[in-house]
Amino acid sequence: MRIVLQPIGYVEDYLIEEICERMYLLNFKVDCRFKRKVISPCELKGFDGKEFVSFELLDPLYEIVKGEDFDFYTGLTNYAIYVPGGQTVYGIVKKYDGRGVAMISLYRLRQGAGKKSLLLNRAVKEFIHEFGHYLGLGHCRGLLCVMNSSGSLAGVDLKNPLFCPVCLTKIYIEQMKKWFSCFLRKNLKIRRYLMSIEALKGS
Repeated sequence: MRIVLQPIGYVEDYLIEEICERMYLLNFKVDCRFKRKVISPCELKGFDGKEFVSFELLDPLYEIVKGEDFDFYTGLTNYAIYVPGGQTVYGIVKKYDGRGVAMISLYRLRQGAGKKSLLLNRAVKEFIHEFGHYLGLGHCRGLLCVMNSSGSLAGVDLKNPLFCPVCLTKIYIEQMKKWFSCFLRKNLKIRRYLMSIEALKGS
């Protein structure tokens, strides 16, 4: 699976690099790459010069990056993301023809993060959280699971950067469904091909 991370506005290089490195250290079987080229937040819908105020920012982001080779693309920004109702969120994600595009805001994650390591840990957890949504997971009730909703920073700090056994099982089941569906499609094509050959032999 190919993952790309890219800054939206200024984001420290070490954060993007370390998120990719953590994905390897946590044994995620992915090809994680980062891009130093910065996308201006002004290119995205919903940016008012200080913050993002709409879920619609993902559509123009996808239009910018859709020609690239990726399965899961994530933009990191220091600007806040507000959803309808005025609530700030850590991140959002959306699927486009099977590919995932996400945006993670470091705005709230920086609060009280005096050390770089604390901010990095929070960013890694929220990245994996959005990645989990892309894989089909919803929020988990397990307080230590990375898919826990975690409305507070205390909740973010408490949970692990890993999927719990229940969520891992759900991922496994979804992947098996995709594999079996692909197998059936390929098998049907093979059967049709063999039947066409038999028909030609009989004619």
